[in-house]
Amino acid sequence: MNIVYFFTFGYSLNTWKESGQLDRELEHFKFWKKLNPSINLTIITYGNEEDLNLIKEDFITVVPVYGSVKFSDSKIINFLKSFFITKNLIKIIKDSSFDVIIQNQLLGSWISYQFKRATNNPLIIRTGYDMYEFSINENKSFLKQAFYRLLTKISLRFSDLFTVTSYCDKNFLLEQFGKNDISKVKVRQNWVSLNHINKLKSFDERYENKIVCVGRIEEQKNYKAIINALKGTNFKIDIFGEGTQKNKIIQLAKKHAVDVEFKGVVDNSELKQLLKNYKYFLSASKFEGNPKSVLEAMYSGCLIIASDIKNHTEFLNNENSILFNNTNSLSKVMVNLQNNHYDYKKLTENALLTIKENYNLENIANLELSDIKKLDAIS
Repeated sequence: MNIVYFFTFGYSLNTWKESGQLDRELEHFKFWKKLNPSINLTIITYGNEEDLNLIKEDFITVVPVYGSVKFSDSKIINFLKSFFITKNLIKIIKDSSFDVIIQNQLLGSWISYQFKRATNNPLIIRTGYDMYEFSINENKSFLKQAFYRLLTKISLRFSDLFTVTSYCDKNFLLEQFGKNDISKVKVRQNWVSLNHINKLKSFDERYENKIVCVGRIEEQKNYKAIINALKGTNFKIDIFGEGTQKNKIIQLAKKHAVDVEFKGVVDNSELKQLLKNYKYFLSASKFEGNPKSVLEAMYSGCLIIASDIKNHTEFLNNENSILFNNTNSLSKVMVNLQNNHYDYKKLTENALLTIKENYNLENIANLELSDIKKLDAIS
């Protein structure tokens, strides 16, 4: 089975590497190969020749768009050029035949759709989060919101399968576009590999009074609320991630005498090992997709403390986590943590069970391969 896999427009293997996600995504591809040895992948990236050296797997062929198309420093020019990429790609991989096209994320779907028309292969669009809903939550300009809405509508219309990672995202699409337009939508959650931890550390073996946060240091992740809630407590916080709000968080932490250590970005494989050293994982996000960092923290034995937004409460509840709804509520949680008012063993065991039953890589990968086989059979 030959699959052509399009990256998110503007993203490359080097982008994945710099964000720490390369080894995680490669594990996903390898699991497909393990379950179906006939699979071969051709990956279309928006990188240059450097991408050719980042994956060394016999079943994966990397085709960097900007290895043959001149890259421009202008986003607008690159966007305009993108409408002519397919013709160039057909020339490069003219001797290859494909069974299924997969588009990773909504951005760039116009390119994979052109490829679908040129090759007559079925198209799967996989979204990790809903870009249209995010644009609304982030108060993007009217034009950007209109663009993402139009792109979503076109993608729902012309793809053969459109997958989302949460039922919240599916319900949003239903509210916005109606039942007919979302008839091709399936939920395929993010996953956790159950192979990376052999033995979890006990509560007492983990860092004392340390909280870990993972994610971009941006407004969406609501680090400001975290710093405000930790004011006057003896908790320290380690943040894995980078972002435009970092200096603001540094200043706020200094103002409130909160001990924050910025750990930067680390490879996902390393992060999974580091998480098992922490007792508490905190996500104060204002909105989310199906957050991978929370899922991996659950499997690493961390006690999850999370905002009660809809995409969190799809898999978090009072039996497997501690939920809060505002800064004041989070402050009370911190006080209760200091006084050991929570059943750590019960909450973490239930969290682990949630992952094993619903977010196991093997189960998700089998569903994905079943989707691919069905479309291949139809075509």
